[in-house]
Amino acid sequence: MPSGYEWVVHFTNSGAEAIDLALLMARSHTGNIDFISLRTAYHGATFGAQALTGISAFRHNVPQLPGIKFVAEPNTFRGVYGEKVEPYLDEIEQVIQLETNGALSGIIIEPVQGYGGIVPMPQGYLSGAFERVRAAGGVCVVDEVQSGFGRTGDHLWAFEGHGVIPDIVVMAKGMGNGYPIGAVVARKHVSESMAGKFCFHTYGASPLTCAAGRATLNVLRQEKLQENARVVGAALLGRLVDLKERYPVIGDVRGCGLMLAIELVKDRKSREPDPDNTASVFEHARDHGLILSKSGPHRSVLRFVPPLCLSMDDVDTIAEGLDASFNAVQYEK
Repeated sequence: MPSGYEWVVHFTNSGAEAIDLALLMARSHTGNIDFISLRTAYHGATFGAQALTGISAFRHNVPQLPGIKFVAEPNTFRGVYGEKVEPYLDEIEQVIQLETNGALSGIIIEPVQGYGGIVPMPQGYLSGAFERVRAAGGVCVVDEVQSGFGRTGDHLWAFEGHGVIPDIVVMAKGMGNGYPIGAVVARKHVSESMAGKFCFHTYGASPLTCAAGRATLNVLRQEKLQENARVVGAALLGRLVDLKERYPVIGDVRGCGLMLAIELVKDRKSREPDPDNTASVFEHARDHGLILSKSGPHRSVLRFVPPLCLSMDDVDTIAEGLDASFNAVQYEK
């Protein structure tokens, strides 16, 4: 974690549990209820985490946890306010003024939205959002479950590329390389609100999973997997851009490191999502040994979050398989 700050760690079994704990901690610390999340955000499927998730497929048909307010995500491809950051920050201010009593418990942001369709937060958004939320008494929570541990290439944590220091960081997935482990890492003064309260997770801080986490961190450092994500990811991104030039159904290519996406559209001018062709490419890709993910609120995004040990040799295999898949779909029409 960034030096110069006192950090406290609480281990959980999963990312969703860590999200629930982060929300509880934010409300306990501030004494406030209202909390902001982003539309198209995904934070998990537990009761608390799904209340923070802005994608209907993950929200069950039950009354959701109260006090959650949603703001538009700053999606530079299809965001409701276009590419500029300021209108999205203005909406945060409007929500605080019009939908709360003016006092927040916090905000949660994925520096790169995962299931939302690999939507990187543009420069200036995190810092602007943090400033506005802290002015309303809230804490700033960053969800690094998918983007953390070097996946974005340039930094160990994606938030580091935005010049901000969160109050709470949630992590999991790559933390244990498949072992069930997650964590909430919080500034000490924020975590102290939990002192004297009974909070535990049955297998949280299991010696076995913590050993797996330590081993994973060692491999990340020794094999320079963050640097590998940066170099190999840039090469793969270049190949995805080449595909966009050849197939009009590809509306956008985006991401960083080994967290990339292709978004499919019916028409590049209207940018209407194309879930049908997305599903077809997804199925053809399996025939070429590629396991992708259909993501985004319209399931029109092919999401790439491969192992950090992906090699330059693998890039050719992926690009050729995708080329064949898009070509097959093109001739199905």
